[in-house]
Amino acid sequence: MAFQLTDLIYHERQGIGGSGTVEDLLKLTKKVFTMEINTAITVGTSEVLLPSTEMADRCSLIIYNDSPNTIYLGGTGVTVLTGTPIKSGVMQAFDSRSGKYAIASQAGNNIRVAELK
Repeated sequence: MAFQLTDLIYHERQGIGGSGTVEDLLKLTKKVFTMEINTAITVGTSEVLLPSTEMADRCSLIIYNDSPNTIYLGGTGVTVLTGTPIKSGVMQAFDSRSGKYAIASQAGNNIRVAELK
């Protein structure tokens, strides 16, 4: 399932997202993006780069946790103890050029990633 930035903003305005993400998404809407790439990724108990092949010169990243479990985000070496938790059904926006990783305490967690530039 692909998603668009406008879909994410709609869901946030309807209250279908995590707390604290509306401001991040609204900041992103003030930017002009020339390209968007959407990727579905499975996160398990080993860290995974989001996505495995990063868009050249990306400026922002939106992650939606489509799994029933919490995933954890961070830099290389992230663990479930050190990562930022993203609960089930929550989306989070980042200004991130590269190097965002995810991990979970169990296998088979589906997430969606939108890279923007």
